[in-house]
Amino acid sequence: YILQRMSEVNELIYEGQYIDVFVFPQNKILSDNEVNQLLEQRGEGFSGGFYSFVPEIGALLGGATAEERVHIREFGRLYGHALQISNDLGDCVTPQNISGFQEKPYKDVLSDVRNTRMTLPLQMAYRNPNFNHLLVSKVKSWDDSTTSEEILNLSREFQKHFEDLGVFDDTKKVLRKLIKKMLKELDKGVTKSHYRDLLKG
Repeated sequence: YILQRMSEVNELIYEGQYIDVFVFPQNKILSDNEVNQLLEQRGEGFSGGFYSFVPEIGALLGGATAEERVHIREFGRLYGHALQISNDLGDCVTPQNISGFQEKPYKDVLSDVRNTRMTLPLQMAYRNPNFNHLLVSKVKSWDDSTTSEEILNLSREFQKHFEDLGVFDDTKKVLRKLIKKMLKELDKGVTKSHYRDLLKG
């Protein structure tokens, strides 16, 4: 069973990569259903599949019932999905400096914008009639001659614009809903204990 699940997770990762490289970079606005479906598939492939596999196998080896494993598996899937959306949101956050920080390296900042990867935050931004498309053109014009200071300055401008459009707040609302579902699955799959409280913390 474990080998079968590993094979399934590998397949999901391939599907997630395909969506990320060939489906998302289309520079078009999608419907809510299309966005949700693609984000589910991409999130499941990038991290949801893996994070559903790890706790489920741990539960299996620990003697959990089949029903408990279903909830634990779903807990992991939702966790991975939320993690991917958080990562996408982090793409729009300006590094504090050029090195020695926790955010993405400055050369990777706004990589989703540069690659026209229509993640959830970008879908939210593009749908807003006040979205400044000129900023996208500026980001796409980056090349080897673009200085780190220019990248950081434009990144700050982009982040401020996203804040003004409410993209950060709207994405966080989506994340909060996912976390709420995730914690419900945890409660159903794991008996109340100190360890469950640690996971919920």
